[in-house]
Amino acid sequence: MVLKFIKSILSCISIILILASTHLIAQNPADDELEIDKEPVYTNLSKALRNAEKVYKLNLSNKKLNEFPIDILKLKQLRLLILDSNTISFIPQQISELQNLRYLSIAHNSIAEIPISIGDLNKLRFLYIDYNNISTLPSSFFKLNQLEDLFINNNSIKELPKEIQVLQKLERLIASHNQFESIPDEIGHLFGLKKLSFAHNKIKTLPEHFYELTNLTVLYLHNNSIHRIDSKIKKINKLEGLTLDFNKLTDLPIELGELYNLKTLYINNNELIELPSELGNLFKLQNLFIGNNPIKQIPVNFNNLTKLQIFDISNILIQPFPQALYDIQNNGTKIQGLTTKELYQAKILLSQARNKKLTDHANEAIALYDKLIKIDTNNIVVMTEYASILLEVGEFDKAALISKLALSKNMSQKNIDDLRMIYSNSINRASKTELTISNLNAKIKKDSTNASPIFDLGKLYFDQQKYEDAKSTLYQAIKVDPTHANSHFYLAVIALTLKNDSLFIMAALRYFLLQPEGLKTSSTYPFLLSKMKMKLGVTGKNGNTAYYDSFIIKDDNKEVIYKSENPSSDLLSAMIFDLTRDDLFKKKDKKINSDLQEIIEETLYSKKNNFEIFQLEFTKICKALNNEVKEQDKKLWDYYLPYYSSLINNGHLEAFAYLVTKIRANSEENSKWLNNHADQLEKFRQWDKAYHWENK
Repeated sequence: MVLKFIKSILSCISIILILASTHLIAQNPADDELEIDKEPVYTNLSKALRNAEKVYKLNLSNKKLNEFPIDILKLKQLRLLILDSNTISFIPQQISELQNLRYLSIAHNSIAEIPISIGDLNKLRFLYIDYNNISTLPSSFFKLNQLEDLFINNNSIKELPKEIQVLQKLERLIASHNQFESIPDEIGHLFGLKKLSFAHNKIKTLPEHFYELTNLTVLYLHNNSIHRIDSKIKKINKLEGLTLDFNKLTDLPIELGELYNLKTLYINNNELIELPSELGNLFKLQNLFIGNNPIKQIPVNFNNLTKLQIFDISNILIQPFPQALYDIQNNGTKIQGLTTKELYQAKILLSQARNKKLTDHANEAIALYDKLIKIDTNNIVVMTEYASILLEVGEFDKAALISKLALSKNMSQKNIDDLRMIYSNSINRASKTELTISNLNAKIKKDSTNASPIFDLGKLYFDQQKYEDAKSTLYQAIKVDPTHANSHFYLAVIALTLKNDSLFIMAALRYFLLQPEGLKTSSTYPFLLSKMKMKLGVTGKNGNTAYYDSFIIKDDNKEVIYKSENPSSDLLSAMIFDLTRDDLFKKKDKKINSDLQEIIEETLYSKKNNFEIFQLEFTKICKALNNEVKEQDKKLWDYYLPYYSSLINNGHLEAFAYLVTKIRANSEENSKWLNNHADQLEKFRQWDKAYHWENK
């Protein structure tokens, strides 16, 4: 089955060769008149013999022929003859009678000897005698001075005669898979050679004039015993493909880096300890195989190989891990044989950074990008994304630094355009920010009783995610004006971001009291319910429960300024929590200890509504904070705590609870209490208005 498959493939190749050769034959002016290109290819000798004088092409490949059909000699006009993939063992001397023959292929047979008379076929241009049992070439062979293609591969030839130099029109010489131990120096006279293969032989050295083959575009020397390549290799500067793998090379000439047209280079399976950095100058290189060598390092400038598609480094132990490999992969190159984990880890880091960026976790994304950029220092994509997110969060100076560094690297035009825009925006906004900060400080200095410029400065720090600076500045704003609602609001968001629940509750409640209506209040409210263990669900008349399903906080421009890390999980937890509180104690379980049951019931507030939960939870928070020494945010505790403690001590907690929960505006109990206790509400408002803020 395998043999049949190979033969069918060879048959297809033969047909391709027929078409190619007939086209070449037609280029001869004498043949143009005959329009040979249009003539049929005969595949049956009997049919061909019926019209022998008009037969120009004959293909008898895969015909199970045991011997050369002597009747072929009657086809005096024959230009093309293919006898591939038979079992022919002998070619008669009379073949010289086919004086018009241009193309002869007798590949894949059992021929042991080429007749001397073949040298008389002086019009022959394409000769394929590969895959036979030939051990020597007759001297007359080299009378074929019109030859362009000569395929002698896969035979047992030990020597190539010096007369090879006569074949001045030769463009392709394929001599692989033979027994050559050397190459004659005279081969250097074949100046027209474009493709040459001596692969799979026993060659140890290349002759001096070998490097005169300056028109070569493809050179196959793999699977030999070559131990040195001369610096003269630079003269063969049209080379596009070079295979030197499976030899005994211990070093490479730096001049190899001057083969600027090279697209494919195989130097794997040698004894190379290091590679010349000049290989990084092969800008057109697409395939590079260096595996199975005792190489210890990859030259840094290999990152210049931006067109590299495949880079094979199989069984190379590289320590430390080279930056060049990051760069090569970032160019889109497929790296084969990589056994280290560094590139995989870099990919994971990039994926994690992008995920954090997409889910609005800017600080975590920045930390991941920063870690990645330290190990993958030339990754333009990472630099671009990193600079972009830094720009978004207001880190203008750092964004400018990263984008400027990236612009110094070798990159595509698209990346250059993107980075120039980021760099320009970073510089402009950094300059504007500095100017804005300077102007705001001047305004604050001029009028320290005006909270607006102080707030604007705090908001600027907030936008830059400089939360500690923002918190300190906003505190100054509310000291100047305790009724400055937006300062309380942004303090609440900062506390939420920094996971300071108590401060969030205090600042948010103050804002709610000052601004009970509006987008910022409604979008912040679900967080308050959650942090104070209040029920997030509201049961309607038909028994269905509605939940706040938004866990984002928006500003007045509807821009998201805070987003829950796990909004779906938060909502699900709230639902489960509410269900547990509503259903757990409907039936008394005698097995539960009464004291334990009381503790659980108190914790879950299963029997209490949100107004009662608010009062209990808020009282706990205030008492806890009063009993603790809070070094962190001490100024804010000293600011908010006296107010809320006084509110509780003066009996206004109930009114405050109903006012706050009014924000939800969906409870009949809430509305009923507010309508029936107008006097109590008025007393609270008067108290609030008269309250003296100690830190003002």
